Amino acid sequence: MSKVKKDYLVGGILTLMGVAAALMSMQVRVKTGSTDPGSRLFPMLASVSLILCGIGVLASAAKSQEKTFLSGEGWKRIGISFGILILYILLLKYIGFLISTPVFLFAVTGMLAGEKKVAVWGRMVYSLVITGLTWYTFVKVLSMPLPKGVIF
Repeated sequence: MSKVKKDYLVGGILTLMGVAAALMSMQVRVKTGSTDPGSRLFPMLASVSLILCGIGVLASAAKSQEKTFLSGEGWKRIGISFGILILYILLLKYIGFLISTPVFLFAVTGMLAGEKKVAVWGRMVYSLVITGLTWYTFVKVLSMPLPKGVIF
């Protein structure tokens, strides 16, 4: 398969993954009668990001010459990213925002670091600080509930 065809394939897969994630995130419950996006905002943002990235890859593939876009390692990272996103959406429903978000952020920062040496404690602090700031912004400032989960 030519490299340009692979780019089209990757773009299509990213777009489809984004659509699938968007459909799954639409199942996250939101307060009845509320017009705010609530707890499905972050999964929807991630879904839209995947869709936009997929469209971007498709658009760049249309303009590009034969060149390598993804190696075997790249495909693996895309699969892992999609798996982490799906797991995060499920965890939001069952264990809630305050537990699933730091775990999600820790996993994503580790994956994005790649071969760079990033301290585990730094990733932990980052995950907890971002989760705390997000919780404070949505719950205290905007008065928007975040998923609590059905287990806890």
